[in-house]
Amino acid sequence: MQGRHYTHIVVGAGAAGCVIAARIAENKAFRVLLIEAGPDFEPGEDSALSGVQLARRVPMRGQSEKYDPEIDWNVPVRLPNGDSMAVPQAKIMGGGSSINGGTALRSTVADSAEWVNLGNYAWDFESVCHAYESLEHDELRGSHGQHPITRTALEDAGKIQQAFLRGAAEDGFAMAVDLNETGAEGVGPSPVCRQGSRRISAANTFIDPIRDWDNITIMADTQVDKVLISNGRASGVLSTNCDELIATNEVVLCAGAIFSPAILQRSGIGPVEPLQTLQVPNIKNLPVGHNLSDHPCLPIMAKPRTGVYKEDDYSLQMQARWSSSLRQGTIDLQMTPAFNNEH
Repeated sequence: MQGRHYTHIVVGAGAAGCVIAARIAENKAFRVLLIEAGPDFEPGEDSALSGVQLARRVPMRGQSEKYDPEIDWNVPVRLPNGDSMAVPQAKIMGGGSSINGGTALRSTVADSAEWVNLGNYAWDFESVCHAYESLEHDELRGSHGQHPITRTALEDAGKIQQAFLRGAAEDGFAMAVDLNETGAEGVGPSPVCRQGSRRISAANTFIDPIRDWDNITIMADTQVDKVLISNGRASGVLSTNCDELIATNEVVLCAGAIFSPAILQRSGIGPVEPLQTLQVPNIKNLPVGHNLSDHPCLPIMAKPRTGVYKEDDYSLQMQARWSSSLRQGTIDLQMTPAFNNEH
């Protein structure tokens, strides 16, 4: 790389950022900078990856009483009613795919219909399925893409997972061997991103194979303060260390649903009123950050009885997936038994 100039800067090395940076770098005429606020564990750093790549556990807040602030922002959020909550957000190469459960459930026909209605015409169900087939390495489905997906065999499931299957069956759930089959509802093995006991993140699949390419640079432990704007276009980014990094072609924000809007607002792109309150000059009045929402997750915690849990049981083995009565066919509900780090 020449100085601090690149053709493309990708902010955030989560699932989206890793894929986008890798795809851009396929063009050897481009010089790509991938920025990540958290640490970057290169292949072979097994001692540093303890708790991160061990697929038996989920080292993120919400699935573990303890969390590592080095890899999880645990963002404090104020709610409209005055209450507050903490939202787990990965801070590590690979993003959420490095610390979450790694469940690899496909989107549905109803999802694609909604996306197309919103104007995402390339996201029709046939096109999305083609993308899945090219991405997944799934022996059950016979696909041979880059990203490994596996399932726990029913006979290998732990006692708690077996009890979950029996309880779901008693409540009328049909057995679903492949929850990623089009329209599949029921209970069965969770498709997860792992090889053996190793969690496989987007960084493992898309960035590790190209780390030695001359046209991609990875800048970890670096927070982006804002996007630099010159003559009405993004010209680079400013880090929180006041380093200016220049992009001649494009800046791509992949910092997630919480941090991408925050970066844009600090850059002067957003609704006028909150920017004025923060004394940020408004460059472009856009509803950035409006309608931010997430799916609700309701954890029910219980300590297993002695003898029903083994240390080498995987956290995510079985799950149920079904449609709510108000939205038949949307497959909008799911339940899974999981273990935290303290059992």
